[in-house]
Amino acid sequence: MALDIGPNTVAAFAAKFQTAKLVLFAGSVGAAENPAFAKGTLELARALAQTNAFSVVVGEGTAAVTLSAGDDVASRLGLVSTLGGAALDLIEGRRLPGLEALRGGAT
Repeated sequence: MALDIGPNTVAAFAAKFQTAKLVLFAGSVGAAENPAFAKGTLELARALAQTNAFSVVVGEGTAAVTLSAGDDVASRLGLVSTLGGAALDLIEGRRLPGLEALRGGAT
């Protein structure tokens, strides 16, 4: 069973981050809720923080691991949100009942 990514995969993603203008990091890359398997997600967050890309990190587990990397990482990311599926729905342009209610459009 694969529970995390290794250093070669982290390096491959980090190389792509260097040329990106925008990165959406949606979901951990392993069983990051277990600290023993959070290293890949943590290393990707650190690599992302060292780029000029605007980064959006979404998902409760991914956000938690990213924030555990410290302020030097979190402060260099564009947005870190615990919204997971709802954030992806919003990006896809789907209607979210909570936002519709705030806009006065929910029934």
